[in-house]
Amino acid sequence: MDRPGGSGPGGRGGGINYKEKAKALKNAQVICCTCIGSGSDIIDSVNFERVLVDEATQATEPAVLVPLARGCRQLVLVGDHYHIVQRWLV
Repeated sequence: MDRPGGSGPGGRGGGINYKEKAKALKNAQVICCTCIGSGSDIIDSVNFERVLVDEATQATEPAVLVPLARGCRQLVLVGDHYHIVQRWLV
């Protein structure tokens, strides 16, 4: 997403502007994004009453807290133990 005053990716301009994107996101029934992306400034005015985290076994707790801080009332964590990546601290 373009930042306020930006001219788009690579400075090419064109497309819809920041305010139009923010309005479209505000009026959307469903927004798909990463946990960290849910903290983006373009969706500051959006509350997420319901949050679904896919591949929850891969998500870190701090990352999942980002959408939860936006008014979450229902949380669904989807994932399975077969996708757990072993992480070693050396």
